[in-house]
Amino acid sequence: MGAVCAILAAGSSTRAGTDKVDADLGGQPVLAWSLAAALASGAFDRIVVVMRPDRPRAVIESIVRSRAPSASVVAGGETRTHSTWAALAAAQDADVIAVHDAARPFAPPSLFTRCVDIARAEGTAVAGLPLADTVRRADEAGVATEELPREGLPPRDP
Repeated sequence: MGAVCAILAAGSSTRAGTDKVDADLGGQPVLAWSLAAALASGAFDRIVVVMRPDRPRAVIESIVRSRAPSASVVAGGETRTHSTWAALAAAQDADVIAVHDAARPFAPPSLFTRCVDIARAEGTAVAGLPLADTVRRADEAGVATEELPREGLPPRDP
């Protein structure tokens, strides 16, 4: 079928205190930025947006339909893993499926294009950034005992 971009927009936003998906970011909902980048990349034949199952569907539909009328909107699950499985089920016929977190709205279109190209050539691709946080090892009392080098450490997963 080609390439599908699955945008996960089903998080609970517990740390933010408000639903990030429709929060205003530069005059647009956060989700709109991910949709725009995926569309601008030209890498995808289809877009699937995964929403929280307990959220009013009309809110997500209004964001998606005005920007990507042919995109599919499907219900996610209780966890990111469950939502990813929902996206995969909605894109079973795809040759390549890119899974993107809507809470990370600054991915440039070129990143989507590069990942799809690499996945087609190599069978898989994962985008990542070097760890920017300082990492310290602590003893049982919680006292920092050493600072660890960042090289080779994975990015933090919120």
